[in-house]
Amino acid sequence: MEDLIHRIIDGETALFSEIIDEYNSTVRMFFASRIFDQQSIDDLAQEVFIAVYENLSKYDIDRNLKAWIMGIAFNRLKLHYRKNKNRQTAYDKLLAKINKQEFQPDIAEISNDKTDQLRDCMKKLPEKAMNILKARFYEKEKVKDLALLNDMTIDALSAFIYRSKKKLAECIEGNLA
Repeated sequence: MEDLIHRIIDGETALFSEIIDEYNSTVRMFFASRIFDQQSIDDLAQEVFIAVYENLSKYDIDRNLKAWIMGIAFNRLKLHYRKNKNRQTAYDKLLAKINKQEFQPDIAEISNDKTDQLRDCMKKLPEKAMNILKARFYEKEKVKDLALLNDMTIDALSAFIYRSKKKLAECIEGNLA
């Protein structure tokens, strides 16, 4: 990897794609486990690799490249949170309702139309996804504990939660629009 970095710094910029190929999925999974919006994940991943490229000459070869890249990703995530702290998505609204116990999939009759739509979207998810989302966000179960209960690795469960949240948000956005 050291030779590759030196060659990129010396002008063989096309080789930078090898760094992207090596670390792109790691960076994206990092963001996907913390952010729901796919566009934000794409934008942040791109920003990370731009920053890596622009600062590659400052990289200390004695450091772990993955750790350095993930440090940049973490800093980009903090900036993202600061910029978007007041922006609320449909998914955030759902979580707020769940946290306030205004939305409970087991309640038979709730008159609020939006809450009915949210409940309907939860019911459209596969049973496993609905149960895991309910346990994670309503019952506040830890990912580590849910992974053990579902015989999954933490990474696999995080990816499963991400995909389930994406399906739920697509349904909610479609119903609330």
